[in-house]
Amino acid sequence: MPSLFVVFLTATAPVSPNSPFWGARKDYLERSSTLESQRHQSPHAAQLGAGRLLATGRDEDTWDPQSSMELGGIMPATAATPPVFVHPQGLCESDAVGSGTRVWAFAHILAGAIVGEHCNICDGAYVEGGAVVGDRVTVKNQVMIFEGVTIEDDVFLGPGVVFTNDLRPRAHIKRSGNALATTTVRKGATLGAGVIVVCGTTIGANAFIGAGTVVTQNVPAHAFVFGNPSRQIGWACTCAGRLSEDLRCPECGRTFAQTDGEFGPSVIEESSATIRGPDV
Repeated sequence: MPSLFVVFLTATAPVSPNSPFWGARKDYLERSSTLESQRHQSPHAAQLGAGRLLATGRDEDTWDPQSSMELGGIMPATAATPPVFVHPQGLCESDAVGSGTRVWAFAHILAGAIVGEHCNICDGAYVEGGAVVGDRVTVKNQVMIFEGVTIEDDVFLGPGVVFTNDLRPRAHIKRSGNALATTTVRKGATLGAGVIVVCGTTIGANAFIGAGTVVTQNVPAHAFVFGNPSRQIGWACTCAGRLSEDLRCPECGRTFAQTDGEFGPSVIEESSATIRGPDV
């Protein structure tokens, strides 16, 4: 509770020069002042700085990506592609963020991270350099995505999902690059709130990981997994409904057949949806 109170104060009240938050606040104010000056001097300045200005999509013909990166990591807008929205209190340092992606307050995307198009990076999320996020990915609040993690298209990461990249961490040993264990989340998978993914694992396409699960091993495509340590308790449809024993989805009507998958027995979609479920 006290930590929440401190965050609230830093977001809403003046910060004292004696506060440990003063340095970050001072940098933010100085950057805002620079951006304000640029908006008055540059023909394409309406797009520099705060996301609310970026979202107007003006002056795309004169956009200078290099100057935008120097002034805060904002991506260009063009007539063909929507701009990247960065909240005034969000921080985007990567120059590889796809069009239509939204970066909300206190989210931080580091230089070297790759984020695809039309993603939603919610409050407090962290994407480290060397991480890869595909298109149309939802990254909810407080998600931590570190170097060596690859998130494919259409993945949902619930609040507080945490990835790891070192099985034997020590504060005095610094590992990076090939020394880190990689993790992959395949297309369409869902990870519920508070899931922890132990590094070196792969989560299959359209798998469904229940809230609070600790993923300790590879997960087959369409597997419904839950618990600590993780264990499979069923199969999940493309629409996220739980399959019946005859591998039919009661939500959308899709049917599946058993097959040999990458990580042992799996299922494959046999017929398309016949009725519309809530999320199809």
